Amino acid sequence: MEKKTFQIGMAKMIAAFGVEVQPVRSEVYWEALGDLPGDLFIVACKRALAEWITPFAFPPIAVLLRFANDAAAQSGAIIDGDSAWAYLMRNTVRRFRPGVADQIVDWPDPLSRQVIRDQLGTIYNLATLEGEYAIDQARRRFVKAYDSQRATLAAQPTAADAPALPARPAMRLVSGENS
Repeated sequence: MEKKTFQIGMAKMIAAFGVEVQPVRSEVYWEALGDLPGDLFIVACKRALAEWITPFAFPPIAVLLRFANDAAAQSGAIIDGDSAWAYLMRNTVRRFRPGVADQIVDWPDPLSRQVIRDQLGTIYNLATLEGEYAIDQARRRFVKAYDSQRATLAAQPTAADAPALPARPAMRLVSGENS
């Protein structure tokens, strides 16, 4: 993101929340949030303006990152495996209830569904994991598989990259000839 986009978003939040942000704190926010795409940062700022309810307090970096990740997930632009995992744990697994057949699973993107199927079998297997060690092992497998499959998909040529095939001459049937 451009520094100007960051400064505009910060200025709006500072004005709205009625806080004074020291230049050092602003620099820390820039270091933590500067690599976000500008449009995601603007969406995160707008969401913070709409949802942050703590009076006279500035939203922490983690909240702005969560808002940006949610915006990326909703647009289908998952940034990486860690973001997809965070979305799954926050929006899918927490709402998933084993034994309920007619529930809608909120997937961040189609790749997440495929990775869960390949690595863990079903969302039920993920939802029923107990203990931090088991969850951490599942997270590591998921992130590794997600990132590698995403890299593989990104490296594959698309139809736009393929060279154009030469035009094939049309076949004509002429009466009286054996073909």
